[in-house]
Amino acid sequence: MFNRNRLFTKPVTIGLALIVGGLIVGLLGSGVALAFSSGVSGYSGNPNINGGATCSACHSGGQVPVVTLTGPTSVAPGSTHTYVLSVQSTNVAVQTYAGPTSLRRAVPWHPPAPIRTS
Repeated sequence: MFNRNRLFTKPVTIGLALIVGGLIVGLLGSGVALAFSSGVSGYSGNPNINGGATCSACHSGGQVPVVTLTGPTSVAPGSTHTYVLSVQSTNVAVQTYAGPTSLRRAVPWHPPAPIRTS
């Protein structure tokens, strides 16, 4: 027959308490994640976008990162090549992300995709 006293033994009760406690701590201790619904854009300094606004519309001070795009300067028809976008900062404690809009003033930007010439 069914023994109700065996259902709630001490190890099961302790385990359940640890699981519930862990969930509560996890939910209360989690921070808010900030994101951009349309990506990091609109502040490249391009006069045709957002009135030419730059990062200084919201931010001031700090170090300007070094942004480079490396790869071949010419390609043969029908070939594919790899390009690398690099953002280097001297203040990584506060400059924690970068987007392709950082590069818009230097070269035209197109989303990453295989480039095929013909």
